[in-house]
Amino acid sequence: MTNKEASLRLIDQLIEHAEEQDRIHKINAIKNNNASQAIGESFMVHHLKALKVLVKDGDDWYSK
Repeated sequence: MTNKEASLRLIDQLIEHAEEQDRIHKINAIKNNNASQAIGESFMVHHLKALKVLVKDGDDWYSK
């Protein structure tokens, strides 16, 4: 396994964890009548997905 493959695997695990935390936050927000806080992705999920694309595609993605 290359360093890039290992990095992508680790990022996938981080995304999975962040999405679970995001899901829990959304459930709690709805229970507490704060549905507006249950919209969209969290900061962490969004940025981890962006990082994954940067690692996967290299300079091609960000420079466009």
